[in-house]
Amino acid sequence: MSTNSLIETEPSVEELRLILDGAIEVSIQAGEVISNAHREAIQMDWGSATNYKTVIDDQIDNLLRTELLGRFPDYGILSEEGEDIDGTGGYTWVVDALDGTISWRSGVTDNYSVSIGLVHNGQTIAGVVNCPGRNQVFAAVNGGGAFLNGEKVSVLDKPGRSWNKTLVAFGGGKEGPDFKRSDVVPYFGLFYEPAPGGVTEVMSTACSSVPLCLVASGQLGLAVYLSLEDEDMAAATVILREAGAIVTNLSGDTWTFGDKSIVAGHPDAHLEFMQRSALIRREQFDRNAK
Repeated sequence: MSTNSLIETEPSVEELRLILDGAIEVSIQAGEVISNAHREAIQMDWGSATNYKTVIDDQIDNLLRTELLGRFPDYGILSEEGEDIDGTGGYTWVVDALDGTISWRSGVTDNYSVSIGLVHNGQTIAGVVNCPGRNQVFAAVNGGGAFLNGEKVSVLDKPGRSWNKTLVAFGGGKEGPDFKRSDVVPYFGLFYEPAPGGVTEVMSTACSSVPLCLVASGQLGLAVYLSLEDEDMAAATVILREAGAIVTNLSGDTWTFGDKSIVAGHPDAHLEFMQRSALIRREQFDRNAK
């Protein structure tokens, strides 16, 4: 199938699946490089307290660029590690070569991934998140359902849990005009209210794509991140939507490409969080607006 045939019109579910199959193959290649690397011998490049990478990040990024452009030469690329490439027809791969670099390098958790999303005219339409440390590949296209290792997943297959039985992933992210690292503090107070007010537990890792996908599979009830980049979320948002999760920004508006914050969860957990966090969110919005 020629990629040019997909530029003129919106692709069908079948066409998107063919495109996604190519992205999955590329993500598996990248995952093998990560798994075979001797991470203990690799040095961290600390650009700042919240921005760091290794030579593996660059190696995987180069692999993704080569393979994706080789298969889809008309598509653009938006990457966390390298220069952006403009495509034609409004199709852009949004990639994070190694989401969770510090998790992978330190070896303390298997929450790291290769994340590849596809955006068309500003909308996320397909995504794959390959988690080599967990032997899990999450994938979805618009209108085609969400899958984990080829098996369909849905948050709606899991019954809604009460707030005090909800497992939550939570993180801050990169500081910017609308986010300071201290903004996370009141949310921990919310999550850890005395029983029975708080949630079961909060998972906080240096990776967002894997916890977001664990919401899609029903292993987590909710994921909240205050300040991320497009590359961190693009692929996972398709998987979440197709799994039936509610996906918004921190204001409660439907998440769209370019949003910095994300709140994703089972409908019950999402509603509970938005209600319980209303005062915290309003105070932070008011402060940031000054």
